[in-house]
Amino acid sequence: MDAQYTTLFDILNSSIQYTIPKYQRAYDWKAHKEIPDFWEDLVEATSSDNDDSSSLYMGDILLQNIDTDIKGVKRYEVIDGQQRLTTIFIFLIVLRALANNIINTNTDDDAESPDYNDDGQDLISSIDRSIIIRVKKKNDDILRFNPTNKIGDLFKHMAREKWNGSFPKDKKYESQIKIVKPVYNKLYGYAEKYCDNELDKLNHLHDTLCLEVKFVKIIFDNALEAYDVFERTNARGKKLTTSDLIKNYLFSKSNEFQSKIKINIEDFWFSLEGKTEDKMEKMLKGYYVSRNGKVSQRNLYSKIRQEAGQTKLDQFIENLENYADYYQAFNKCKEESYLFKQWLKKNELLPKEQYRQEEYIRLITSFNFMNIIQVQPLIYAHLYACKKLFEDKTQAAKSFILTMRILEGYHIEGQFIKQQANVVENLYAESAQKLFNAGDRQEINAIRNTIINKFKTNKLDDKALESAICGLHYDKNARKIKHLRDYIENAGRSLSEKRIEIFNISSSSPLYTCDHIYPQELCKQEGWAQNEMDSIGNIIVIEKSLNSKMQADAFSQKKEWLLKQKNIDDHVRRFFEGTTEWNKEQVEKRSLDWAKEYLKAKGKKLKC
Repeated sequence: MDAQYTTLFDILNSSIQYTIPKYQRAYDWKAHKEIPDFWEDLVEATSSDNDDSSSLYMGDILLQNIDTDIKGVKRYEVIDGQQRLTTIFIFLIVLRALANNIINTNTDDDAESPDYNDDGQDLISSIDRSIIIRVKKKNDDILRFNPTNKIGDLFKHMAREKWNGSFPKDKKYESQIKIVKPVYNKLYGYAEKYCDNELDKLNHLHDTLCLEVKFVKIIFDNALEAYDVFERTNARGKKLTTSDLIKNYLFSKSNEFQSKIKINIEDFWFSLEGKTEDKMEKMLKGYYVSRNGKVSQRNLYSKIRQEAGQTKLDQFIENLENYADYYQAFNKCKEESYLFKQWLKKNELLPKEQYRQEEYIRLITSFNFMNIIQVQPLIYAHLYACKKLFEDKTQAAKSFILTMRILEGYHIEGQFIKQQANVVENLYAESAQKLFNAGDRQEINAIRNTIINKFKTNKLDDKALESAICGLHYDKNARKIKHLRDYIENAGRSLSEKRIEIFNISSSSPLYTCDHIYPQELCKQEGWAQNEMDSIGNIIVIEKSLNSKMQADAFSQKKEWLLKQKNIDDHVRRFFEGTTEWNKEQVEKRSLDWAKEYLKAKGKKLKC
């Protein structure tokens, strides 16, 4: 390692090319956030005396010395310092464009003099030499700075000596322009106002940038040493995330990947980002928890790296990729249920029976609807345990479905009564670790019983549940009411029996809807309050095909019409056959009936 205190002038007047490696995140300094601070610091340096106290120190830049095939040119990869260097080189392009504009627009006597134009051209030439490294053959000239690929094409376009300041309209530049143009425009506006069309001020600004902006360059020959320091150092840049650090670690092993296991780490990481979209951190945490249990976000990187170091690289990559596939399939189960089936099949976990396959999908979509993200690592660990410990897929499916139905029942209650999320998260993390490392089937049963007992200790009494269900209203809880009716009607039903698909969020066209028993218009005419009209007691869950034909009639007419229909569900028929009149008192009674039906369903034995 070699550390050097240096000015920007030294960086711009050497035969060294600075390259941002592919694994680095995109340039993300914002015109409204970081750029004003950068400008204020620079302006302060321009107005100070030329001593060390006036210098603008911009932190450490971590560099790795890498091979190059260009004679007379060194190449450094920028391990840390991308945001600052990218901004500086964009600013150099701004100064060059402003110099051209000042020369072209000034009409005073000074502007017409040869010396004035010569000064302007000298400045432009100096900036060109800062941006471009000259080699023997002009066609072989190279950029001194190669930014991240996310803005690389646009930067090359802007860095050309004769760029006129107009951004290209080609579609391939669109996303890059969105990143760079606001920064460029902000810096141009600052510099234009500061210089006030005076070339001397522009020269002074350029000199300050080159001579007063200072860094400590830390140069490594050993890649692993460079990456290790990078993990602990971030200078003025954005705080590094776990995914940034994991990506950095894997790229530090890229030679090993390519020589031993033939994996292109760039393609692999790009694939992971596509599967997790903007939730890479959650996926990584879920991956770790599914195997090792509870971990804080603060310790997540060190724990994953420790695991990676203790596992063969190809196995670690395979494990991470498999969990990312599972994560994607789980989260997209509502819209693309085939992804979850594909994942199950690939991992030899798909049940033989179609109705059990459908129950897997139903359970996953149910957890999705309730937004129970803590359950994801536990489900993965349970499936892993089933694959490892059951030779018979039917027995494995029964074990899995039984556990999942217990969890589903608990969380259905959680929709009505607020539960302590941290209690569940800790329980599920601990259970996931035990399931993943389970040595026999009895352990799975023991873990399931532990979960049940924990639920019992947190359980609310029946009166509290009754009150919560009676308090549900159609205007805010229509989907929850359908979910509740689905649970009531299917509780205790064997999987081989036909399920009443009241709540099917994976369907783009649900078969059931919620309808007011006493129509809204009549409620309003008779002066019912909104909460009385929309109370769960005044709601019936009914097939859409029937609801579309049913008129907004009074209770007796609606009852007469419905009971003539052959295809109404049993719960609808039972209700209308057992009710002779409808009023506010009946609504209160019906609300209690909903609660009683749920409590009865909850007590039924689960059949898998």
